[in-house]
Amino acid sequence: MFILACNISIGTYTFSRCNAVEINKSNSLVTNTANITIPTTAVLMSRDSKTTIETAKAIKEGMPVKIELLYKNYEGEIFKGYVKRVNYKTPLEIECEDATYLLRKKNLNKSWQTITLHEVISEIIQGSGIVMASDPPAVNLAPYSLKNVNGAFALQKIKDDFGLTIYINEDEELYVGLAYTDNTGKVLYNLTGKETNVINADNLRYHDKDDIAIKVKAINIHGDNTRTEIEIGDDDGELRTLFFYNVKSKDELIRMAAQEIDKLKYDGYEGNITTFLIPKVLPGMKAVLEDDRFPERAGSYYVESVKTIWGVGGARREVELGIKLDADE
Repeated sequence: MFILACNISIGTYTFSRCNAVEINKSNSLVTNTANITIPTTAVLMSRDSKTTIETAKAIKEGMPVKIELLYKNYEGEIFKGYVKRVNYKTPLEIECEDATYLLRKKNLNKSWQTITLHEVISEIIQGSGIVMASDPPAVNLAPYSLKNVNGAFALQKIKDDFGLTIYINEDEELYVGLAYTDNTGKVLYNLTGKETNVINADNLRYHDKDDIAIKVKAINIHGDNTRTEIEIGDDDGELRTLFFYNVKSKDELIRMAAQEIDKLKYDGYEGNITTFLIPKVLPGMKAVLEDDRFPERAGSYYVESVKTIWGVGGARREVELGIKLDADE
């Protein structure tokens, strides 16, 4: 029997009951977030005693936060971060951010005549306690400047300008890499049948590749940060922007962009599914979908984002699916 529980610590206080928790993790944004709703007055455990306190006065911005959502004997979800804002409502709302909160407090106002992308990111996280766990693409930036921006904004700008996947995990390790190349594991979903572990798949749509129109803007970033851009595909298609690095010629860029269009045009699903707290899933995972009614529709998809909601009504996840993956990816 699955018994739902939670363990939450904020600063020196710990509690195992609250009104609701919502955790949002996505590879579209650098920052993962969580919202906690608790009574304005509650019994909290501190390191020294168990006491009834006015939570609105006890909980402050910047306090470290750890959220564990779980079934008995099963870890379902973990979020680690910091209190970003306390909204003085009834019940009390606590907005939290992951370790990008530390970067949001760092102001950057620097210019360089020549610097690498790796060195810029190292400058952004310097002194924060965040460590880089991967190497970004080898690109020289000349010149480059960060003028009166905070570190979190600077990372998001790099993510958008270079088409990278950037996120910080629960161990405060920074991952920087090419889009869709991170591999955080695999999760299996049975859409129908006796073994189903999906609550709702109404927002999941199956389409044929012949019905999809795609137009691609392909941007090749050279080692000196100069760029070559092309557009190919269907004139009336949905525009997708794809980034490539150090492609040697325009013809090669066209060939690679055409290959990506073939990947974007596929027989398969798009949309999201609603599941229980288990199985555990994170952005960047490969979601393997099976369907007893339509076994020919089985396939693997990149998990773009996960919204986890926990409360008196139970726990649910909303899992957003991205591109279709090859079986061996």
